[in-house]
Amino acid sequence: MILLFNSKREIQIPNLQRKDLVDEKAQTILLQTVYPEVVSFLKRSIGNEGCKQVLREIGASVAKTVSEYWLPKAKNIQDMVKEIFKKILDNKGIKIIKEKGRNFIVKDFECRLCWEGVEEEDINYCISTSAFIEEIINFIRKSFVFLPRVKVSTIQSRAAGADHCEHLIEFL
Repeated sequence: MILLFNSKREIQIPNLQRKDLVDEKAQTILLQTVYPEVVSFLKRSIGNEGCKQVLREIGASVAKTVSEYWLPKAKNIQDMVKEIFKKILDNKGIKIIKEKGRNFIVKDFECRLCWEGVEEEDINYCISTSAFIEEIINFIRKSFVFLPRVKVSTIQSRAAGADHCEHLIEFL
């Protein structure tokens, strides 16, 4: 977000709409500031399993909002995932590994949620990322029946001690 100063050195924050945030990198800073507090609060309030569920719901909800303003232009799921990571998650540090059958794993070496210094052994911190990806792809599928439905799950995260985050994309 850009802060503007008027002649009296008062901060003026531009009136941004949700669609404006799709094109801004400010969401990364906001997430890194707020997300740890949200996770901590959820764990205390509803336990680990409840926290995981709510984080998935948050990721899906954000995807629904983003899909009103932006969708990947790619025609296949692997390219869609790359585009989502690059454009929305501001992340070029992924590697896609083909699994048995049509499934694949996304290795994320620059996860914006599991930034250095965050440690969380009980849950995969970036579980909302997998829900976000799942929601976007399954939303696009409603218009393009050639795409298979997917289930995306986070199978490891840097915050839980791994050297990178991994998301399993399963074709249903």
